[in-house]
Amino acid sequence: MKIRMFFMLALLFAVIAGCESETKGGEESAENTTENTESAEATENAEAGGAYMVDVGQSVIKWTGSKTEEDDTHTGEIKLKDGKLEMDAEGNLTGGSFSIDMLSLINTDLEGGMKGDIETHLKSADFFDVDQFGTATFMIKEAKADAEAGGYMITGEMKVKDLSQEITFMAMVAEEGGKVQANADIELTQEDMGLQAFPAKIMLSVNLMANKG
Repeated sequence: MKIRMFFMLALLFAVIAGCESETKGGEESAENTTENTESAEATENAEAGGAYMVDVGQSVIKWTGSKTEEDDTHTGEIKLKDGKLEMDAEGNLTGGSFSIDMLSLINTDLEGGMKGDIETHLKSADFFDVDQFGTATFMIKEAKADAEAGGYMITGEMKVKDLSQEITFMAMVAEEGGKVQANADIELTQEDMGLQAFPAKIMLSVNLMANKG
């Protein structure tokens, strides 16, 4: 009888110990799952933030210049030398800076000699003076999210030739899969660009593609 009772007690203790082990193992498994989930979320957020370098081959700035006193409009393109966009961990735009290659300026609405004439004229000292000022720059000072418009109100400092000017415009910015696409239409005056003659008004249509640095 004593032997039978001993085995029954031993079996009971074994069952209790097994239950405690399973409970502890389950708790540890749940804790590990939570920790892994939090770690994955932190990693994902970390990957969303940081610098995104502009792909100059996939980015373009189109310009439209016009005089105000007469119907005289021309179009063209200009390239970026380099640039970057800064994003926070939630994928919000926080800053950025860009260098524009003024020597790359071309006209797209004319052909032949007329095309060459206007390109030479715009690059001359009468206008952008690209031999002396081959690079224009823009630096974002503030990027304020506009929920109603679904974009950002950008304020930044633009420098063309030896003139620095603060400008503000709306931009649409989207981040996905380590890439950022940004689009903006910017209206400038001849004073903004440091010009005294044609064009009196310039519209810039900016399309940027950037990759996680």
